Amino acid sequence: MMSVISIPFIQKEILQAHQLHEQLSLFEAQMVESAIVSMLSESFCKNEETLKYLARLLSPTSYLDIINARSGNKICGYPLCHERTSENLSNGLFTYSIYCSKFHSRCSLYLMRQLSQVPLNERLGVHSTSYYNPSLNDVYNVDLLEELIRNRISTDTVTSLTADFRCLEVDDTHKDDTTLLDEYFEQVTTGKNSCMKY
Repeated sequence: MMSVISIPFIQKEILQAHQLHEQLSLFEAQMVESAIVSMLSESFCKNEETLKYLARLLSPTSYLDIINARSGNKICGYPLCHERTSENLSNGLFTYSIYCSKFHSRCSLYLMRQLSQVPLNERLGVHSTSYYNPSLNDVYNVDLLEELIRNRISTDTVTSLTADFRCLEVDDTHKDDTTLLDEYFEQVTTGKNSCMKY
């Protein structure tokens, strides 16, 4: 049975040890990101607020690590989901979907496109358990696709927003590899060789 991750759990188990200073060192930031990836590889967020809280600590690269870890465990790549992905037989090989549905694929892409490229160790105070205030609007806040839909934005608008992701530029200043995040994400989720279920 998968465990459920909440904001108090994240604060206690991952962030509590890092409350003595305003900025994480590179090593501490790597520890926090690694702990989040490991935690979400076999669990899911309790609610939307938990996912939005975690998003403050993630970059597109660390989010892709979460998707890959969940996919490796045959769990939908979207951290709010606890559904298993389906097994498909293709050319005599078993493959697994990355997401349980096309909707969760879009939710995941919408979230990833909002994540900051600023390395975690350069984000002042976001790891502080007293820092988080969902009512304050700052550069690390994200919106979820589900929220847009609940707020009665038309389907055409949502489709247009997700289609427009391809036109957005990615700031790759802090990336080590040469593959653009969008290209990688596109290959993983919708490429020709993808086994994603629609």
